[in-house]
Amino acid sequence: MKAVSASGGALEYVDVEVPAPGAGQLLLDVKRCGICGSDLHSLKHGDDLADVLTLCGYTRFMRSGEHVIMGHELYGVVAELGPWTRGTLAVGTPVVTVPLVRHGKKVDGIGLSADAPGAYAEQVTVQESLTLAVPNGLDADTAALTEPMAVAWHAVARSEIRKKEVAVVIGCGPVGLAVIAVLKARGVETIVASDYSPTRRALARRSGATEIVNPATESVWQRLGGHGFNQTMPDEYNAGIDLIESSSKLPVPWWSTWRALDTVGATHPKRPVVFECVGVPGMIDGILADALFIPVWWWWA
Repeated sequence: MKAVSASGGALEYVDVEVPAPGAGQLLLDVKRCGICGSDLHSLKHGDDLADVLTLCGYTRFMRSGEHVIMGHELYGVVAELGPWTRGTLAVGTPVVTVPLVRHGKKVDGIGLSADAPGAYAEQVTVQESLTLAVPNGLDADTAALTEPMAVAWHAVARSEIRKKEVAVVIGCGPVGLAVIAVLKARGVETIVASDYSPTRRALARRSGATEIVNPATESVWQRLGGHGFNQTMPDEYNAGIDLIESSSKLPVPWWSTWRALDTVGATHPKRPVVFECVGVPGMIDGILADALFIPVWWWWA
């Protein structure tokens, strides 16, 4: 079959053997496959990522000297059932999948390991238990967005953001836009999006962002000052002193009032929920350094 192989930071159009589905696996005819930011990072910086993942106990991530067929944002049609499959997805069923495949007890990310060839190819093997039928005649282009949209849905769910809280989305590439769309769908009222690209900023607005920031001309953290956040250590300290002085006017010790308010969360500082959707080294460190109100929370803890 035809495939695109990644090696040494370059892509090559090649002929390879059709993969055989193992136990509990399916062979799919690939119909669509997105290009993920992880693919771009891995193509150029795979060795660095592999070193980090080795520390996490995974030693099979792609390295520059290997030939790897990438691609994991896939939509396909079941072409063949491997041995020991349940048969719940018949041949011809349009499907999407969680891009993990298991060999014994070893689990690999599809398209990010030489041991799990991906969907930049005519066919790909996937794990039957992680594969879902595409419902209701959903078109192929939309179905192929299932994996990145699932990433965004998971991130927003894990954040436990409430509708009245402020969301900050740093980076408006595909994942950032997906996060914005999910935030909007879940009813979050204030979504501040930041990106250098005017095209991506326009897409962020269309996806549901309520405020747009060009970081080349404005700090997103300065923009948050208009939402009532404490932005400096003196702001935070003054808020605490104001509360103590107000509580001191009551006929009970101020610390008793403080403890009662703290129990119900009234002393907790207002804060945004930040989604880092760029993924390049240093971004998280930069966010923590720039968001001055974050590192002073400990003072009142």
